[in-house]
This record gives sequence, structure tokens and C-alpha cells, in this order.
Amino acid sequence: MNSREAREILKTYRPGVDWTDAAFHEALEVAKRDPELAAWVREQGLVYDAIRTSLRSVPVPEGLAADILARHRRPRPHPVRNFLQIAAAVAVLLSVAVFWLKDWRRPTASFPDYRASMTALVSKKYPMSLESPDPALVRKFLANNQSPADYVLPSALRGTPLLGCATLSWGSNPVSLLCFRKPNGDDLWLFVTEPVAMQGAPASTAPEFAEARGLTTASWQAGGKVYLLSSRGGANELTPYLPE
Repeated sequence: MNSREAREILKTYRPGVDWTDAAFHEALEVAKRDPELAAWVREQGLVYDAIRTSLRSVPVPEGLAADILARHRRPRPHPVRNFLQIAAAVAVLLSVAVFWLKDWRRPTASFPDYRASMTALVSKKYPMSLESPDPALVRKFLANNQSPADYVLPSALRGTPLLGCATLSWGSNPVSLLCFRKPNGDDLWLFVTEPVAMQGAPASTAPEFAEARGLTTASWQAGGKVYLLSSRGGANELTPYLPE
């Protein structure tokens, strides 16, 4: 897939919703390698979020439906013409209904949705944006790609072998993924983002445990960043890598 094909696919991309869709995932991977396309994707995400927020904030005036009907009463038209007009109106309404029903089924910008999307990504094979054991190089790479790079790692993670990183997104929010290797050979995945418009995000440094996509996760907030650590195994295997 080239950048032009990826842009065409991403024209219908819904940030924070379609991330796990294979077609969108592949197109987003192309965008990571094309700075111009990546900037366009971020701009589209901001526009999408702004429009959606604005539409949801508009109150529906009381009696609007009755007022519209009253203003559009007409003498009874010819039956055939009336039937064609009704059929056309029904077709339009069905199209609008399909669009909005699809929109209503979209997950809200909540932390559980974020956690499910991130763990779904690493629960299967995924590409890293940079493979490197050098923490300084990884941090520099993330910063150059407008992903959170001013994170603070728990002391145990600082001593755990680093495999590399990936630059992701949740809605219009950039997400940094760092991958570590535990002594038993299992991977540890740390996601770092900001708690912007994310309902239910952890509010303290006290880790909160949860299961998602067959992985155990622990989440906390510190320094204006939300951290999500995940791995295979139980909570007891994550605990040594959490903030003290």
C-alpha cells in the first residue's frame, strides 16, 4: 500500500474507533512512514473530534418537530407524485439513520475503550516503529514523531531490556508504546498518553488492575501522563514493574 492509497482509506477513518480494523491499521502504518500523511491524519482527527463534539453540544429546541411539520403543511398532492416524494424522503432518512446508528454504536472516548484497543493491538503480531535497546534513542525517536517522550519509567522497568517502540494514536491523541522483555521471555508493553477527554482514566499513582484481551493490565497517572502496562500472566507478574 502506498501513501495515496492509504490516504483514500483514511478519509473514512474514525479516530479511536477503527484502530483495530485491519485495513485502517495498515494505512496508519503507512502514515507513520510518511510525515506529510501523518500530519494530515492528525489534522483530520482534530476536525473529526471538533465536529462531533459540536454536534453533540447543540441542544434540540423544544417543539422543533411540531414546528417543522406545521411550517411544511401543503394541500394534498397527486397520489403518484406523493408516493415518489415519500419514497425519496424515506431513502434519505434511511441513509441518515444508518450513518447515525453507526455513530451511536461507536465507543465513547473512555479509558476502558482505550485499554481494549491498545491491548488488542499487542495481543497479536504488530510492527514496531523502531527496534532499539537504547532508551535515549527511543525517547528521541518518539519526540521527533510527536509522541509522548517525557515519560517517567518505574525503577524496575529502567533495568528491564528494552526492545523498541511504536508511535500510535487514540483519537487525536498520540500514544507511545514501549516494549520490554521480561527474564522469562515474555514481553511487557507500556503505553503512554495524555488523559485528554478520556473518561474513567486513572487519577492517581496507585495502579489499577484489569483484564483485557487476555492480558493483565495495570494503569496509573503521574506527571500529566496516563500509563498502561500490560503483559501475559497475572497481576503478581506485573507488580514488580509498577511504581513504588
